[in-house]
Amino acid sequence: MPPLTNKNVTTMGYYTHHSLTIMDKESKEFDIDEVPNLKQILQLEIPGYEGNPFEEKCKWYDHDKDMMKVSSHFPELIFKLHGEGEESGDIWNTLYVNGNKLACKTEIVTEMPPMEEVLALMGEPKKIEPTEFKVKVRKVTSGTATITVKAISREEAGELAVTLAGGRDFEEENSEYKVLD
Repeated sequence: MPPLTNKNVTTMGYYTHHSLTIMDKESKEFDIDEVPNLKQILQLEIPGYEGNPFEEKCKWYDHDKDMMKVSSHFPELIFKLHGEGEESGDIWNTLYVNGNKLACKTEIVTEMPPMEEVLALMGEPKKIEPTEFKVKVRKVTSGTATITVKAISREEAGELAVTLAGGRDFEEENSEYKVLD
């Protein structure tokens, strides 16, 4: 929702992404469209309201005052406004009920996994066992050979066989290899 400013003047401000949850006392949730007259009340009570201001970031400095007015029209409903600001950690929730406001405590919690899981990583590193590959190598100047190598992957097996077959003299354009199954 745009701030209430002259369209020809650029102003700095703080953007917040707002989302609205509407529920009854049994915690049943409703969409804006499911509450009769809510859209009209939002347009009446929130200056600059167009469409759904809860879908993108906006500057809404009077959200408390506006939402208290909106909630006073629907005393049987609970409006939870969630905000996430531009700065890291600026996350909040506020409840509006029958014209009243109740701020919710917000904590950002990162829990460590159980220490047993962390300590288990300190054990023996996982070993990847090499597999035996047969590689057919053909060098234009000296013919064809089949070499058996142990490697982690087919690509590594081919590179290793090329090295064993001729080392640095084994030039790519004059040679080829095929890893056999």
